[in-house]
This record gives sequence, structure tokens and C-alpha cells, in this order.
Amino acid sequence: MSRYNFKKTETKWNKKWAKDKIYEPTLRLAPSASLRTSQGRSKIKKHPFYNLMMFPYPSAEGLHIGGARTFTGVDIYGRLKRMQGQDVFQPIGLDGFGINSENYALKIKKHPTKHAKDSEKNFYRQMRMLGNGYAWEEKVETYNPEYYRWTQWIFTQMFKAGLAYRKKQAVNWCPSCKTVLSDEQAEGGTCERCASTVEKRDLEQWFFRITEYANRLLNNLAGLDWTEKIKIAQRNWIGKSEGATISFPLEIKTNYVFLHGLAASPEHNFWPWLKEKVERAGHTVQIPKLPDPGTLEIEEKANYVLKNLSFSKETVVVAHSLGSLVALKVLSQLKTPIRKLILVSPPSPINKKKNIVNRQSLWGDFDFKGIVKRIPEIVVIADIDDHVVPITDQKEIAELLKAKLVLLNPKIRHFAGPVVPEILSEANPAVSVFTTRVDTVFGVTYLVLAPEHPLIHEYRSQIENYKDVAAYVRKSLKKKEEERVIEGKDKTGVELKGLHAIHPATGEHLPIWAADYVLGSYGTGAVMAVPAHDARDFAFAKKFQQAIKTVISPNGQMFSVGISDAPYEVEGWLVNSREFDGLSSHEAKGKVIKFLDGKAETRFRLRDWLVSRQRYWGPPIPMIYCEPCANSGQGERLEMPGWYAVPDSQLPVKLPFVKDFQPKGTGESPLATQPSFYKVRCPKCGAMARRETDVSDTFLDSAWYFLRYPSAHYHKAAWDPKITKEWLPVDTYIGGQEHAVLHLLYSRFLTMVFSDLKLLPFEEPFTKFRAHGLITKDGAKMSKSKGNVVNPDEYFEAFGADAMRLYLAFLAPFEQGGDFRDEGISGVTRFLDRVWRKSEQVIESKSRKTGPAALKSIHKTVKKVAEDIELLRYNTAISALMISLNEIEGADVSLKDWRIFIQLLAPFAPYMTEEMWSKVGEKKSIHHSSWPTYEKVHLEEAMATIVIQINGKVRDSLEVGRGSSQADVEEVVLGREKIQVHLQGKSPRKIIYVQDRLINIVV
Repeated sequence: MSRYNFKKTETKWNKKWAKDKIYEPTLRLAPSASLRTSQGRSKIKKHPFYNLMMFPYPSAEGLHIGGARTFTGVDIYGRLKRMQGQDVFQPIGLDGFGINSENYALKIKKHPTKHAKDSEKNFYRQMRMLGNGYAWEEKVETYNPEYYRWTQWIFTQMFKAGLAYRKKQAVNWCPSCKTVLSDEQAEGGTCERCASTVEKRDLEQWFFRITEYANRLLNNLAGLDWTEKIKIAQRNWIGKSEGATISFPLEIKTNYVFLHGLAASPEHNFWPWLKEKVERAGHTVQIPKLPDPGTLEIEEKANYVLKNLSFSKETVVVAHSLGSLVALKVLSQLKTPIRKLILVSPPSPINKKKNIVNRQSLWGDFDFKGIVKRIPEIVVIADIDDHVVPITDQKEIAELLKAKLVLLNPKIRHFAGPVVPEILSEANPAVSVFTTRVDTVFGVTYLVLAPEHPLIHEYRSQIENYKDVAAYVRKSLKKKEEERVIEGKDKTGVELKGLHAIHPATGEHLPIWAADYVLGSYGTGAVMAVPAHDARDFAFAKKFQQAIKTVISPNGQMFSVGISDAPYEVEGWLVNSREFDGLSSHEAKGKVIKFLDGKAETRFRLRDWLVSRQRYWGPPIPMIYCEPCANSGQGERLEMPGWYAVPDSQLPVKLPFVKDFQPKGTGESPLATQPSFYKVRCPKCGAMARRETDVSDTFLDSAWYFLRYPSAHYHKAAWDPKITKEWLPVDTYIGGQEHAVLHLLYSRFLTMVFSDLKLLPFEEPFTKFRAHGLITKDGAKMSKSKGNVVNPDEYFEAFGADAMRLYLAFLAPFEQGGDFRDEGISGVTRFLDRVWRKSEQVIESKSRKTGPAALKSIHKTVKKVAEDIELLRYNTAISALMISLNEIEGADVSLKDWRIFIQLLAPFAPYMTEEMWSKVGEKKSIHHSSWPTYEKVHLEEAMATIVIQINGKVRDSLEVGRGSSQADVEEVVLGREKIQVHLQGKSPRKIIYVQDRLINIVV
């Protein structure tokens, strides 16, 4: 009897499978077409089945044992489906761009392009050794220009669709990786790559508008066949809240000056609603009727204002259209500083086009520098589709005045509507809060601002203890967000003395505090504190002796929350709420919102996806900025003058070889040091322009790869529409749960966008998703610092790929974690040796008939293995195979029935079973044979559940055939990973077995 030679067998079949292309589905043939392979298999695409594993990110040292387990688990499932008649497509590729690879290249002082090739070679070698049934002809690598050409094309499509934009804002900066991070990559205030504490920096960055899809991303989760933990994680990250935004006016007396436009007048059509609102809040308003109505002359108008109106440091000027020029002329001459300037749809006085009236001759000079110097806050509110004043004029004024630019799209053009709430929100100093419990508004006793709230700095002159407040702010911003909001944490804060708010319902004066339990990134960065009905507010009020006012009762009767009580946080009936007393919380919400002139809103925790990175190793963002076009208001998108997407014909924008690829830490990519890269011609006007030097986030590379795999050889577009319609969405997707709110959310978002753009016929990418568990070593998470990282090469060499596959599948349920122990692989090796010997024995004996007990065992196992693989319970499927082998090892088994056993083992041990299959006389591959079916007549013997105890304590359970012997059950139980962990290396002193009921191991 020959001994199994795994090295010879694995080499033989690897070559044979590659030659015969047995794992290549028919991607490019119509269903009626046929193609015969050398294996005799008809490649007719009857049942396409897309079986996908999460895009592997090749580590520096090659394949990790955890990755080997994941890839094996996906392959086992795919092999079952293939044998069940599906035309399985199971691709492979490398997500090789990104910070991890670049950091390692920096560490070993090897250029990323060279490191990528070395890593690719090693990774693919190991993946081939593992024996997985990959469609190798369709492999893709993200750093291949043929791939990132389409990643860049996707970016340009997002830009053209208005879903990619560039703006300056406070972003997460990793001081170690020297790049920005998305909110998802900086959760908890640390970099998900290197664990460094992130900082906040104001930088111009590219974003994708994922927030526009928040509701769909949330609603679609209900219909997905996904791991529930992943769905919960996405729901929490999207964070939908139904509530209202309410303004609490600041108690700051303001003198308003309103200046109307060309054809308006104070009496008729110049926002009487705005005057009424600010006067009701206790402010004064001056609205002069400007002379020479209907004319463009502004000098006389400005002189009239200077002569007849008063200005002070409490003045806020609000000007509309031509009135903006009057305001600028007045403020050019006025030497008194004012508090704020708001310009609505302002025309520009600068003449930049020959066919426009000479504006400077008409309006003279303006002291823009002096205005900026004297006025601490300037806002331009622009109509992006204004038919009177071009958007370019409005943006130009904002740039000249270094103003905050608010881009709006009002229902009535040129802000000529009866009410424009955005103007009030800018004009009226107030604290805006978002609340889901507007029914508790009468219980507000103070307001709390996040330490990073801009109002703290804006009104620093009114804050009497600003020095103490500033010190508290600096201290708070050094803390991680998770540290600030942790439950039960002792509350800290500082009152903004001298600054108060007015309760919009009662007129009461409310103190304002800064406290770090409020985050600037959530809601408006401010909360209305209702200590009687919120635990955090209650703890804060208790510590800082703030008033507690009860306004919700559990039964509508008078009710009080005292300082020694706990807050009443659920809904109920309103009390102490004036005319709303007696209403239920549900009834009151809408009425209170209307009473307060609030705005009902749905808000999300989700923020737009920050996609630009200041690193080298990534796809260059395919955008060009032309300053001459920006100055003339030209651009591919109206609201982003000067910006153009690189034309499709010029893609890919290849990543140049940069010898010094070290990140600079300045907020610019190393590509910014390469004039030959960034100096280009504008695609519109031909003038010298500048190419974007940031690269895109590696998560963009991996957010669409599943679409490229079936179309890897299609060059006309990112994906072939016909192939995509036939093979997608992905049938089964398996990967790590750590990507729940990164890769999976981004992939869903892009797929929805492509569906809306009519590029895809579906809007969800993955029909079924399952998350696998984490592998540890000797009870600890694998890491280089612990010295417990397992390289599978040594196990391939010592035991062979089949033994490795079998052990990784057997050590724990696939969706749970497991501990890798060297002694465990010996047990499955012995099992495979026994299978080999039995196969040789069956061939030699040439038995024509299988005994009844063995026949029952085989058919029972057919049912069990298929069911368990479908549920990813690979460990119990292997247990069933081990028990079956025990039951048939000494019995007569026919070649026909032995073939069934080999087929059941094939998904787990593809090399050995292929060799045995050929030895029993089969010509075509076992992996294209039909999965066996069981006969019910052989399943009369019921199954029994054995309770497994150690020293009398229940530790596990096992399903076996009723009547199984102690020896059979004992062997399987002692080989289970969970039992080995509990035994901790101790040998059993005694084993008690009660047939069909329990087994107790005494140690």
C-alpha cells in the first residue's frame, strides 16, 4: 500500500488545473454557446454564481495564517456550489496601493513599485499553494495602470455628477502617516493604520457626498442577507435621528442696518419679515430709503447712509444686491469697526470682461483691505443660479473680502422670495441646537457648546472669563472623542460668563457653558440641556448646581425630578409647558416646533467621505485647476470654477516614479515636488494649469473591484455591461467584520451612484455577506511585537496544503474566532492518512457491495456535510466526516459509495481527493463532478446530541449518529479546539460515556 506523497500530488494537480483551466467560468460566451475543455466539461453558462472573498491587502511578509483561513473558507463554499451545478466565478487580486505598503517600503528602504512586484510574486505563490479554485485569468491589482485608469474614471464621473467636491474644513490629520483620514479611519480619535492620536487641521480636501445617500443606505439594510452584526454597525454609523433645529438667540443687543437693492424699497419688498424677527428679539433696525431708486449710481446713496445712519461696534450690516455695493462704499469710508457684514447676492465692482460696462468708472474704488481689517466677520450668501448677478461675481466678492461663502439654491431666484431663513440664521446671533426631544424644550435650564464651537471665539469679547475658557478649550481638544463621551465619566466644563441666551419659548435668560461631553462633529455642536430628562445633562447640572426643571410626566400628573433622583428619560405627557400641558410627547413635538419657528429635520451621524490623501502610493486624483478659468468663472461645474476632470482619453494619469516618496507632512503630496507632473495645459482654454497632486484613498480602489473582476480584459469601459448583468450582484461575499463601516459602506454607496447614473442594473453589490472570525495564536491576537505571527509556508512544507486547509476549517466555527495551536494540525494529518489508506484498500478489495451500517453512515454524512457547508459550519462538517470514517473504516465499501465519501471531502482537501478520484478510475476532475445526493431510506437512524462535560461542567455539544460508540465519539471530542482549550494540555484521567446522551472528561 503506497504512502501519500502530498508534495508530489500538490505540484502535479496545480499544474494540471492551471493547464486545463478548470476554475475558469465562461464569462464571455452567450448562454447558448458551448466550449469543451480537455476535462470534457461543457463550459455553458447556465447558473452563474459569483463567489467572492474580500479584496486581499498583501502584507509585507506575505500570506498571514488568518488570511489563509479566510480564503480557504471562501473556497470551500465555492467548491460546494461548483459541484452542485453552479458555474462558479471565484476571482483573486491584490489591493496593493495605500499607506501600509508605502510605510513598509519606507521602512525597508525599497521603492513601493519594486516592493509591490515582490509582494505580488510571493503572495500569488502562496495562494496557488493553498489550492483554492481561483479564476487566475481575471486577476487584478490596484496599482496596475489598467486598473486605476478606471478608478480615476470613477472619480471624474462622481465630479461630473456633482458628488465630488473640494472644500476647506477641519479634517483628521495623522502626524505619523502624514496624511488626512476620513472619520471612519479616525474613529475614537486614533489612526486606524498606526494608532497615533489624530490632530485637527484646516485643509482643502476632496470629498464624496455619501451623505446624500444616507437614507437609502440605511433603509436598504433591512432587505440584505447579511451578518446581523454588520448591519447593526452600519445603522449605528449612519446614525439617523429625527428631530428639529431650534435657535436660542444670544442676549447681545445689536444695531442692524439693512440696505436694499436696485428696485426694492423698505416699505414694500425688502424682507419685512427679517425686520420683524430681529426687532422681536429686542434689537434695533435702521432701513433707509436710498435715493435715486432704479439707478446704478451708488455714491449718493452711500453719502446718504453715512449722513443719516449711526454705526457702532454692535452694528450688523445686511445688504442685498446693489445695496451690497452701497455697503462696501460706506464701509470703505467709515473708520468705526462694526460687528458683522452680510452681503446677499453682491455684484462685483471689478471689471474683468471687456463686454461688461466699465464698473470702476461707474463705482470708483473700494477699500477692501480696510474693510477686512475693521470687520471681524464677513459673510457672502450666494444664489448659485442667480439670473441677476452671476455666481462668479458673488464668489469674487467673497474672495476679495476673505468672507465665509454660503452657497444656496433658493426657490425664488436672487433671494427675492418673501422669507429667506438662511439670512436670519446668519444675521441674528443665536445658538442653533438639534434635538430629538423637542417636547422637553420648556425644561431647558442652560445651553452647552462643544469646546470647538466657533461661537466661543467669535464672541470672545463678550466672555468675561475668556482666558479660563480658552485654557479649557485647549485642554479638551487634546482628548480623544471616545474619552470625552464615555458613559459615567466625571463631567467637566466652564461657564461663558457674560454671554447668555434667550429661551425662545419663555424669554428666560439661560447661562451658556462649554463642556467636552458635547462634540463639535455631532449635530450643531451645541445642546439644549434638559437635566430632568437626560442623564448627561443631569450629571452636569448636579455637579455645577444648575437648575433642574421637570416637564415630562409618566402619567400626566404633576411630577418632579430632584437632585437626589435619576432623570426621567422616556416620553410621557407634558407638564410645566404652558399651553402644551397635557399633550403626549408624540402630539406635542410638531406643535412645539411650529410654535418656536423651528425646523423639523432628519439628521445623520454619517459625514461625507474624505477621499484625498497627501501620500505618494496611490492613484493620482484626475483633476486639473486652471486659474484663468477660475477668474473668469469658467469650469466644468458652475459652483467650482477653474476645476476640470481629466478627459477620458487622457486616462490613466500615471503615477510617476518619484525617487523621494517620503511624505512631507506639509499637507501636500510628494507629487507636489514634481513640476513635470503637475504643470499641464487647461483642457478648456489651453492656458498653463495645475494638476491635482493628492492621491485618492485606497478605500476607493477597493470600493468597486468586484465590478472589474469579471471584466478584467474589457478595455472599452470599467465593466462590460453584458457580463455585469449576467454575473452581478455578487452572490456570496465573505470578509472581515472590521470593514463594516469602511469598505462595505463605500461599496454600497458607489453601487447606488452607478445605478442612478444608469451604469448598473442593481443598487446593492452583495446579495449575501458573512463575516468570519479572528484567529489568535496561543490565546493572543497575532502581531509581530508578540512574536506569534504564523507564516503558512512552514506548514505547507511540513504537512501539505490539504492538512492546513482541513485544520483551519476544523479549529472553530468559521464565523467565530479560534486559536491556532501546532498540536491541532497533527490530528487532521492522521485523519487524512487514514482516508488515503482506506481509499487504497477499497481499490484493492474491489468490493461490489457496501455494508448496511456503512451505507447509512455515508448517506447521513452527505446530508450533514452539505447543510453545514451552506451554513459555514465547516468544523461540524469535518466532525461528521471523521465520525463516518470511524464507522466505515473496517467495513466493506464499494467503489461507487467510496466515491461519495471522496466527494464530500473534496471541498476541504482538493489535492488528495483529486488524486484519489483519478485512482478510482474517474477521468474528469472531481471538482466538476455532481455533488452526491442522499437517499432517505438510509436516514432512518436518528441523530443524537452528546453533551460534552469536563469535570462535570458543560463545555460543548456534538451531534452524532444514534448508537455511536465511545471510541468514535471520544476521538472526535478530544480533537475539538474548544475542548483542547479547556483541557489546557492536561491528559484525561477518566472518561465517562453515556451513549446518545453525554461524555464527561475527568482531569
